[in-house]
Amino acid sequence: MITIRTIDFITIGVALCIVGVGPHAAVLAEEVTDKVTYEDHAKPIFRQRCFSCHNPNKKNGGLDLTNFTNLLEGGGSGSPIEPGDSSSSYLFALVSHEAEPHMPPNADRISDEELTTLRRWIDGGGLENSSSAVKVRKKRQFDMAVSDPTTGRPARIVMPARMSMQPDVVSDRDTGVTAMATSPWAPVIALAGQRQIVLYHCQSLRLLGIVPFPAGQVNVLRFSRDGAVLLAGGGRGGAGGKIALYDVRTGRLLAEIGDELDAVLAADVSADLSLVALGGPQRLVRVYSTGTGELVAEIKKHTDWITALAFSPDGVLLASSDRNGGLHVWEAANGREYLTLKAHTGAITQVAWRSDSNILASASEDQSIRLWEMENGGQVKNWKGDDNGVLDLRFTRDGLLVSCGRERRAKVWDQNGTQKAATESLDDIALQVTCCDETQRLFVADWTGAIRACQMADGSFLGELDATPPTLENRLAAAREDRDRCQAAHSTASKAAADDQAKLTALEEVQQQLVERLTADRGLAVKKQQEAASAEQEIGSLRARRLQLDNRIAQLNHGLPTLRETLEKAVAAQQALPDDAELKNAAESLERIVAARTSEMEMGQKSLAALADDARNCESSLSELTETIAALQREVAADQQQSDSLRAEIEAQREQCGKSGQEADIAQQRLVVAVDEVRHWERAIEFVAALQSLQAQRTAAEQESSVAKMAVEKLRKELMAQQQRADSAGMKVAEVERAIAELQEVAESEGNEP
Repeated sequence: MITIRTIDFITIGVALCIVGVGPHAAVLAEEVTDKVTYEDHAKPIFRQRCFSCHNPNKKNGGLDLTNFTNLLEGGGSGSPIEPGDSSSSYLFALVSHEAEPHMPPNADRISDEELTTLRRWIDGGGLENSSSAVKVRKKRQFDMAVSDPTTGRPARIVMPARMSMQPDVVSDRDTGVTAMATSPWAPVIALAGQRQIVLYHCQSLRLLGIVPFPAGQVNVLRFSRDGAVLLAGGGRGGAGGKIALYDVRTGRLLAEIGDELDAVLAADVSADLSLVALGGPQRLVRVYSTGTGELVAEIKKHTDWITALAFSPDGVLLASSDRNGGLHVWEAANGREYLTLKAHTGAITQVAWRSDSNILASASEDQSIRLWEMENGGQVKNWKGDDNGVLDLRFTRDGLLVSCGRERRAKVWDQNGTQKAATESLDDIALQVTCCDETQRLFVADWTGAIRACQMADGSFLGELDATPPTLENRLAAAREDRDRCQAAHSTASKAAADDQAKLTALEEVQQQLVERLTADRGLAVKKQQEAASAEQEIGSLRARRLQLDNRIAQLNHGLPTLRETLEKAVAAQQALPDDAELKNAAESLERIVAARTSEMEMGQKSLAALADDARNCESSLSELTETIAALQREVAADQQQSDSLRAEIEAQREQCGKSGQEADIAQQRLVVAVDEVRHWERAIEFVAALQSLQAQRTAAEQESSVAKMAVEKLRKELMAQQQRADSAGMKVAEVERAIAELQEVAESEGNEP
């Protein structure tokens, strides 16, 4: 007995040592329990804290927490827990005092240990008991529902912010574009590419960003009614398909919905962003919740591939069509049939709603476009949209329709079927068409992969887009080559403009010299003409004086002989009568007169000779002046002719300067644009590099987190193993205690000490 008891006491000691691994062994065991359940963990807390107000007899807020089934049914505020996500559970927010009203009411917050237990219970799946399997409710992917959807202009117009422009897939060969869509409120167009979506600005036709679509080929694109979300549907034929929803501003993936066995060919998102519909070769229309990704409705009416889907702008109805000419309208919320529209005899290629949701348009390979009213499903209008089949159709914001088809052109119609405009013929069949209401442009894509931007008013060509853009590195290389060409062209144009300006300056300087010389020559000619006029006056005066002298000399020549003869007679008479005083006086007086007249005649003859010399001198000067004036006039005429010719040359040169200057300005503008383009693509590459660096950091952080989680899981398993060992040791302790009790009973019965 002693030996047995010694062994028993040794066993007890070992067991106690095992149980006493640490002072917090009990707490540790609680932390690593595999399952936290309602019955074992949450219900005791509810019993102590909540049952008084939330029981079958007193359901405050309509909530009964006394049994698991009633708890899941919830109350007036819906389900109190989101299994798998305590942060989204209303009950946990109330008891943790993160939301009001705080629970329990008029009391302090429950203890941290109780909060931890409730959190672990909800995050672990909200299990009822230890035999319950973990069934975590699918977590909401993204809360996109709009509380008050409207077809009017939203308060905030969404444009893509800066995002990566590096294509995931680059192809040297263009293929037909499978999908296009334009934002209803912003100048943004989305193009379907291979495993990617390409965004462009409708006005500048500039690349805005590239969004990856890893599921495969994009077959359908749709913007939400407010332009904030872009839906893309597609996949790989015969392999799988899905829908992706993107934030238009950031390009961020918001949700992936559906798991089809074939590619998605048709899809749309409701106006309130709460539902998406998809369809394809499986001939099923499936409607999913965007919040949970759960299937809301499945429609099996169609007998052939689904070709088009469209929610009405008010979100009430859903139209669907197929390759067999089937056209149906459903209640969007539940998938119940609303209308069946029969008229098309060929595959329906597209359906589109008018903005008021009262008219549905359909296009078909049977060449027709049809309009349907939604009250009774009657056909409002129909007309031939294309001689060989209509392949795409869209409503504009103001009620026009744009279509395209096998005629290789896009057309604009009013609702009476009157063609308002059409594009020029394309290179091949027109596959896709869409319109931008903000820029009044339409975009049409043909089978060759060409995408043309055209004016909606007259169909005139404006530019092209590329659904398979080159890499940023190739764009940068091309931009640098273009910049270098523009730099060379600018240098050439600037030099030509400078040379032309220098030539013009030289011509203007020559012209200025000519003008100055002409002014001087004209002034000198005027002066010489004045001098000639003075000379002519002087000559006239000399001629007049000479004539006067000639007349006087002639008179003297005529009278002097008589006077001399009279004087001789008077002298003879005086000599005959010497004493006759009167005769003597007369003779003397006559002698004086003759002497005076003789002197006058001599002086006159001298003056006449001098006048003749002066006249000859004046006439010689006048002749010289006349020759000088004639020479000046000839020089002025020659200079004037040269000036006129030079003026014409200057005008021509000014024209040339204007032309070369304009060419230099254009070259400068092109160079500025080319330099900006280089910087634009450099920044785009820098942005992608920074983005890749951040993504690498995130990947590293995720890996580090994964490693840490694995370490935590390993520790959890080790703790569980220790817990199991502790439980085993506890069982051994219990066995030892039972043995001790039995020994004590035996000892007491024998009357001995144990």
